Amino acid sequence: MWKWLKSIFSSGWMKAILQFILGHLKTVLTQVGKEVYDRVKAKIVEVSGMQITNKEKFDLVFKYAKGLLPEIKDSALNLLIESLVNQLKVRGTL
Repeated sequence: MWKWLKSIFSSGWMKAILQFILGHLKTVLTQVGKEVYDRVKAKIVEVSGMQITNKEKFDLVFKYAKGLLPEIKDSALNLLIESLVNQLKVRGTL
């Protein structure tokens, strides 16, 4: 199993996909800035404790972040939110 996973993550296509995603994420973070990044992250943590569906949680965070950054593209904002959620899950915050 380990060899199979290692072969996937060391493959050229996976590296290309990760570089593409990281390139876009870097662009998004440059647009957003540290203060807004921290505020969106705090909103995600706040919303995670609510007894509503995941879709409703996402919509609340999206609407909040869009209010902070009205000029940002929806796809970039989606990427930012999903990346933050994954990061918080990995760290055990959510």
